[in-house]
Amino acid sequence: KQAEVIMKYKQIVGGKFTSKEQIKKCFVISDDKYAEMSRYILLPEHTKQEEKQEKRQLSKTINYVKFNPNNYSENDWQNIGFSSKQAESILKYKKILGGQFKSKEQLKKCYMISDEKYNEMQAYIDLPESVESKSEKTKVEEKSIAQVDIKGKFNPNNLNVEDWVKLGFTEKQANTILNFKRSLGGKFKDANTLKKSYAISEEKFKELEPHLIFE
Repeated sequence: KQAEVIMKYKQIVGGKFTSKEQIKKCFVISDDKYAEMSRYILLPEHTKQEEKQEKRQLSKTINYVKFNPNNYSENDWQNIGFSSKQAESILKYKKILGGQFKSKEQLKKCYMISDEKYNEMQAYIDLPESVESKSEKTKVEEKSIAQVDIKGKFNPNNLNVEDWVKLGFTEKQANTILNFKRSLGGKFKDANTLKKSYAISEEKFKELEPHLIFE
């Protein structure tokens, strides 16, 4: 299942990997696994095109305005510094998410958007920080993990929908986490892999992290 996800990711980036950086950003490849195989990969760290694009982005001054990324076309993404290929991949990523970005947190996890680029445009993105903060009603309805009495440590690979709900997640979030686990081959390898599930906010992950164990 992990191999299948990697092959789908390869199609999204244009049908072939052109640099190690592209492979590193595939979410089913953990940092440990990438470090283990990196020196054997017969690809450059970055392609010349990626380096040129990075330089263009750094040298180009962009006058941002408030925008909703769900309304952006390929041309709109190019206007704020992305290449045609990057813009196309962002739109494919949006489609994978169900056709829209629901939060800044989801957009940030798009592998085509570097941390530097995200930080540059973050203040102008017209989306809530996370799915949980979408409305006050949602905040009231969803329990905070801080209010849940977590005793001892647990392996997230052993949890079902009901278990995630007991930890303060909605049933929809719980199903999203389990679907993400299935896409990884049925198992979270480590905490960093679990953290990449967009149904788990940074705040919630920090509250869970001290209790996590992995086989």
